[in-house]
Amino acid sequence: MRLQAPLSVRYEYDAFTLEPDSPTLAFARDQLDAYLARIFTGGDPDRQQQLTVRFTNLSAAELCFDGYAIEVNASAVTIASTLERGFLYGVYELLRIIGCRFLFPDAELEQIPHLTEFQLEERTIVKKPWMEYRGMCLYDTSRNTFERTRDTIDWMAKNNYNLLLTSIDRPDDSVDGAHSILWNEIANELLPELRKRGIAIDMSEHSTDYFFPRDHWFELHPEWFSLFDGKREPLKLCYSNEDAVREYANSFVQFVQQDDYYQFIGTWPLDGGGYCQCEGCRDSQAILRANAYIADEIAKVRPDLIVEHLAYTPQSFDRPQGDLPRNMSVLVCNVNDQVAYEWGMKAKHAGGAFYFDYHTGDHYCFRSNLWINPDYIREMVNTFAAYDYRGIVSLYLPITSWWVASLNYAYLSRLYYEPTASIEELTSELSADLFGSRNRDLTTAILMLVQGQLQDSTLWSGTPHKHVYYCEHITGRNRELDRLHAERFASTMSDIESKFNRIDLTDASPFEHMQLECLREYVRLQDLYFRCVDQYDADVDSPTKAEPYFQALRDAESRLVQAFITERYARWRIVGRDNIFVPNNVNQYQPQT
Repeated sequence: MRLQAPLSVRYEYDAFTLEPDSPTLAFARDQLDAYLARIFTGGDPDRQQQLTVRFTNLSAAELCFDGYAIEVNASAVTIASTLERGFLYGVYELLRIIGCRFLFPDAELEQIPHLTEFQLEERTIVKKPWMEYRGMCLYDTSRNTFERTRDTIDWMAKNNYNLLLTSIDRPDDSVDGAHSILWNEIANELLPELRKRGIAIDMSEHSTDYFFPRDHWFELHPEWFSLFDGKREPLKLCYSNEDAVREYANSFVQFVQQDDYYQFIGTWPLDGGGYCQCEGCRDSQAILRANAYIADEIAKVRPDLIVEHLAYTPQSFDRPQGDLPRNMSVLVCNVNDQVAYEWGMKAKHAGGAFYFDYHTGDHYCFRSNLWINPDYIREMVNTFAAYDYRGIVSLYLPITSWWVASLNYAYLSRLYYEPTASIEELTSELSADLFGSRNRDLTTAILMLVQGQLQDSTLWSGTPHKHVYYCEHITGRNRELDRLHAERFASTMSDIESKFNRIDLTDASPFEHMQLECLREYVRLQDLYFRCVDQYDADVDSPTKAEPYFQALRDAESRLVQAFITERYARWRIVGRDNIFVPNNVNQYQPQT
């Protein structure tokens, strides 16, 4: 089928059981019309071509969840799905076939070809996701960042992400709003954007203070709060106190009766420690039992609503002895072992198990810039698909630092549909999109060196930028081993630089120039982080050691539209709140098994 400008679309509906004028299907048509008008320009206005796009609920392929199939033949393009948002994803897939790319949460960085004609080859494409829900939790979302939040929601849909985990009111506890999630500030404007994209909403994320305000209840009922080091403190709930749990449940019931725009609601504890140490709360089922009671109360007024238990710490990891209530799900954090597997088995016949991912988009977890991390992402998808999880929710913190996260989410969006895909092949495709086909081989080689050698997990006990087996500074390091690692690192940097110098920038677009500058900057920042921060040498470390790294972040922030983490945030994370250059208990190292 040859498409040529000017081009219009005629829509047909065949064996269609959904509502053609629903917000999501109307939006899908609007998106296709708008992008095709931008792509196909010029031509003879008196000879306008009409493209027939047929929507159907029938497909020769067995589709699951919001999967979709596209069939191109000589007369029409047929998009099949059983869910409304599946048709929207099919529209974006058709646009990708024509040449569009939606790699970043910024409309100005979308790659839209300008054509007078295009040969659309006959083909059938079937996309079946291995996870029903492919979610994100967006940090730094408030009135101050509404445009970025809206753009990120748009980008999520264009990359087939279909769940937003948010918080009714999470104030910032860092710098510059990076940790804020203030749904109440932006709900009126954001909710229509989510609805027309068919994105489900999980209202949770450490919002206990909203539903059970400590400044009010602690003065009246200190016994409702944690017994901690021998006295009651306004920290966590006392989850074994029936009166406290009843009041907490009443607050949720009132809330869910007021609004019905979300499909999941979380009963998360507040972040951090401070769990109750009373005899009742020493029961490993105390939090789960309280959440099951809350779920039962919510079911009386919203039987359709799934209540989410957060398996976050040892106090909440314990699996139910019987079945999980039908209207409960579990969000498992930071474990992928037997605990995670058993939660998957317990939850699969209830509201399902979900995994909370910290290593794809979470700058906080990395203390500074994320790693480009496709091997981890591939392992994650395969692990939790094997455990029969219903979905993954990835923490994107903050959304204002977008470059590395966007690359990771490009890998993740592909691996949800092709979990056995080769990382090198995916990297090659991504390299062509970012840096141009002429530089595909060189930039693929650079990215593979970055992933395999610059980001060397053997230096960090398997966890980037944070040891898990000992406090982060150690005395009496093996200097000879340090020297060997430094030499290997320098050799890798030299190899990468030689490849950069061979890149052909002839006729490179402004987009490709920008992406190459971002990749160069990322490599430079990785080098500086290795030399200035991540050696953990308690004999020589001091906060001033990190200054060259902070200076590089400051320079990058002014040149690259905050593509990377800000200097202020890195300072807060590295030498501010935690000050990882101050050795704590370096003589009390004990392996944790």
